Amino acid sequence: MLYVLDLATALSIIKSLTGEVSAAISEMGDSVLCEIGNIISGSYLNAIAMLTNLTIVSSVPAVATDMLGSILSTTFIASGQYDDFVLDIESVFKQGENSEIIDGHFYFIPMPGSLEIILNKLGLK
Repeated sequence: MLYVLDLATALSIIKSLTGEVSAAISEMGDSVLCEIGNIISGSYLNAIAMLTNLTIVSSVPAVATDMLGSILSTTFIASGQYDDFVLDIESVFKQGENSEIIDGHFYFIPMPGSLEIILNKLGLK
């Protein structure tokens, strides 16, 4: 699974949580983003597991800063996943009326054939 943010959004989150202002992501920023990704991914996976009555096991969280195509191809190659489908869930978070909107994409990259099982369990296929 991947939780993808653009650089400006990532830096904004780091600033909000640590007060750190920077043009690049520091080691502390990596840690903050890793934990945010872990929480969001865990929430999505738990919801999918509850809705489908399936056991879903996640991998250890990591942070990468690069072009999206590079991150996706590296993820697919490293995990040995070559299925044709990926579940993309757009996420938008807002805290209060006048606060900044934080958006990103959650990419669920299941083992080959698994997405079809999940969609069948949800009655979507």
